[in-house]
Amino acid sequence: MSEPESAQEPPPTYGDLRHKLIRGGIAVVVLVVVGVGLLALVPGLSGVRSDIDGASLGWVVAGAGSQLIGVAGAVVFVTLLFAEVPQRLTSRMGGAQQAANAVLPTAGSTGVGYWTLTSIGWGAQRFAERAAVQIIAPAVPNIVLIGVLGLGMGLGLFSGPSDWWLTWLPGALAIILIVAAVWAGRWGHRLATRTSRKWLRSGLEVAATGVTGTVEVFRRWSWRVLGTWVDLFGAIGALYLCLIAVGEHLPFAVVCMGFLIGQFAQAIPVPGGVGTIDAGVTGALVLYGGGTSISAAGEVISHGLALIIPLIVGSVAFALLPGEIDRQRGPVPSAVEPATSS
Repeated sequence: MSEPESAQEPPPTYGDLRHKLIRGGIAVVVLVVVGVGLLALVPGLSGVRSDIDGASLGWVVAGAGSQLIGVAGAVVFVTLLFAEVPQRLTSRMGGAQQAANAVLPTAGSTGVGYWTLTSIGWGAQRFAERAAVQIIAPAVPNIVLIGVLGLGMGLGLFSGPSDWWLTWLPGALAIILIVAAVWAGRWGHRLATRTSRKWLRSGLEVAATGVTGTVEVFRRWSWRVLGTWVDLFGAIGALYLCLIAVGEHLPFAVVCMGFLIGQFAQAIPVPGGVGTIDAGVTGALVLYGGGTSISAAGEVISHGLALIIPLIVGSVAFALLPGEIDRQRGPVPSAVEPATSS
């Protein structure tokens, strides 16, 4: 497939990305300060403030370690998705994407990836198709886990509520979503060949390749596929440990469901997901049996770690990335081919 005209435009510069991430970081800091101010000033939130003040430092540090392991898993998975690119470059790109994603979910990491890969010769269409896989693939473990845990709770295999709408319903919806996505991916390529509109054909190809490429990634015999599972369980583990830190002892399956369902709040475009993710995860935890203020306290601490750890690690990688791009810059084939290296 030929590259669209937009592929000939120069990629964003390091300075452009840095300024955007700094502005996003400032927005996150402002939102965090406002949130802390609410905890300090609003009487109805005094319970949350009290629970945070009394959190066990040891458990919080353990949560930070779990979050760090998750970040490492995410970077490993990036090296698999872009296996035809030198691993040293993809490792630094993956780390930088973690920082960008913490500030600007999805958009930030996509911007870093586009700048990195177009700087070494990738075309826009090729990048868009691979970026679609990068967006869809990490969602697979989330949906699979919702299905497994939902049906497992319904059957009594895992500790948690037995209400059908908290168990069977999310489990069934997860299965339907997976089947529908696979079907849509297969038909997307066929529909793309039947349309004469270039923009629609390109869009269908990107979306379809995102799905079919994801299926191909998870069918490979590569240990790096586990990276996305490590990323997920690292984040869930951080939440679980932070809940223990504030004295909330919920079954691990319940924490998983609260985290997974609450993360859908990321669809609301707020820098760092500050406030939206906290409300989503806390609300889900309460639905599954958690206490309101104590669950909110554990989630706020966990979300803080989810912002701080990737920002620290990713900022170092982002600073080192321009030099690595300069070392690796050169022509790269423009054909869209799935990575075959393990």
